[in-house]
This record gives sequence, structure tokens and C-alpha cells, in this order.
Amino acid sequence: MESVEIVDRSSLMKGLYRELSLRAEETAIVTIDMHRGHLDMDVATMPAKPDDAKRVIANAREALDVARKARIPVIHVVLVYRRLPGIGSEGMRSHFWKALHAAQAETDRLTPGRKSTVREHNIEGSPGTQIIPDVQFGYRRSESARGMPVTLVAQDGTAFAGNRIDLPQGNAFVGASLTAHKGRWTGFVTYRGQFGSSWQDNGGTIGVRLAF
Repeated sequence: MESVEIVDRSSLMKGLYRELSLRAEETAIVTIDMHRGHLDMDVATMPAKPDDAKRVIANAREALDVARKARIPVIHVVLVYRRLPGIGSEGMRSHFWKALHAAQAETDRLTPGRKSTVREHNIEGSPGTQIIPDVQFGYRRSESARGMPVTLVAQDGTAFAGNRIDLPQGNAFVGASLTAHKGRWTGFVTYRGQFGSSWQDNGGTIGVRLAF
């Protein structure tokens, strides 16, 4: 087997970090494929290795936490396929994915040692298309939020009701969510509360979802 030479570019990277500056008001972070279809071993259809998934989730959460503290927007991107009559997954219209699906065998998989499927990956409405909960957003605060609508989203994507009135400075809008996933089923309990100096407004939801 041909050897591969690894070049140490750490000195260049240190110089780059010294010279590079990011302005929060002109910056956004875009995540790609941070969804359960790759990172949640219970539902993943193109799973990463479990250790790799844990490492990616932990590092992404750390980076996104820093971004949110700096009020840098975070945008999650997931490619989703529809089911088309006579074809199945929309992904099968890609010659590459169709060929890869046909070429796979028990010992030849996209991820070595892990069962994966192209045909059933990222089907619209499936659990695998959900953003991995650990990197989702659950709280937002703004010092200049007077008159601005505010909405909270739970870690699994469950949306809380928006604030009942415009949120002025000195008020708080909070939420919490507890969810459980089993196959295509998701059970959830959510709580939302809005508080001011002399009033409060509370609400909650209990429900079950089934992905088709």
C-alpha cells in the first residue's frame, strides 16, 4: 500500500487565526447533515460510526453555543427526499445514488461495518430528517426585544407558542421540553412561560407524533 505523507501546517494555521477576524453582525454559521439520519444510531439510515457521531455532536454543540452567545445566527440545512410514484425515493433519480444503492452488499456499505440505505435515507417526514436534539436551540434573549415577536423551539424541533404580547425589556420568555423517541413515534411534553414584573402567563402541551 502506498504511504501518505502528512504535512504539519500548524504554524500556518496559527498565523491565519492571528490575522482572521469575524464580525458577529456579518457572520452566520451553517450546519449541514446534523440530523438523526446520520447521527442517531436508533433511526439513522446512513449512520456514522457511533464514536464519530458522539464526537461530531459534542464539537458542534460547543461551537454553536459560542455562536449563540455572540448572537451569531445558526442555520441548519438538511436535504430531504420526497417519495415519487413509480420511483420511490426522489434520491433514486440521481444516477450516482441509484448506482451506489445497486452496488451495496452486506460487506460493502457506504459506512463500513454499518448497515445503511440510500433508498430510505432522508425521506420527507421521517425521524431521520430531524435535527439532532443536542445542537438545537432552546432559549433566546434579546436586550432590544421591545416590540419583537419571539418564538422558542425545543431541542427536537417542537415549536412553543409565541409570546402572547410583544416582549418588552425587563420581561422573560422561557420554555422546556421533554421528548422520547421510539422508531417512528415521538412523545413530548412542553412548557412555556412568559413573566413580567407583576404578571405571568403559563401554558403547556402533551402529545404524540407519528412519522409516516
